[in-house]
Amino acid sequence: MSPFALRLWGSVLVAAAGAGGGAEAAWRTRRRLAELRALEAGLRVLGSEVAFAVTPLPAALARAARVAGGGAGDLLAAVGEGLERRGLGPETAWREAWAARRGRMAVRGEDVEAVEELMASLGRSHREDQTAHVARAAERLASVAARLAPEAERLARVQGALGLLGGLAAAILVL
Repeated sequence: MSPFALRLWGSVLVAAAGAGGGAEAAWRTRRRLAELRALEAGLRVLGSEVAFAVTPLPAALARAARVAGGGAGDLLAAVGEGLERRGLGPETAWREAWAARRGRMAVRGEDVEAVEELMASLGRSHREDQTAHVARAAERLASVAARLAPEAERLARVQGALGLLGGLAAAILVL
């Protein structure tokens, strides 16, 4: 194979790597919004379970996890398991579950501060107060998602384009 052909193949691979990096960043931005919405849906179910069904907290979290699905559901399910199987309090169960999953999830720590604050108060007061705490946390997640939504698609397109253009620029330098 000629040196030019090797450079050409190297340029193609560099451009593809740049495009792949941009696509991954764009996917992560879209996934962050989806996870926020899923956590919000899970908290709404949790609020209904606490308010109307008077379901024990581990079972309510399991139901919320099924509705949320994905990474958000896995996170809520882990909190419920921490309560039920390990006898942890909601705050400790949340911290452990979040610490174990934060690297695999697209949501950020500041995105889920409302859930962390909720877990600190969950199970420590009467039903109406807990329902209000859950509703407030769900509203805060909805607010974060609403702020992110208009920018998310635009940001994802920009990230994808920058990855591709960066890869093409590097490919030109290789040639």
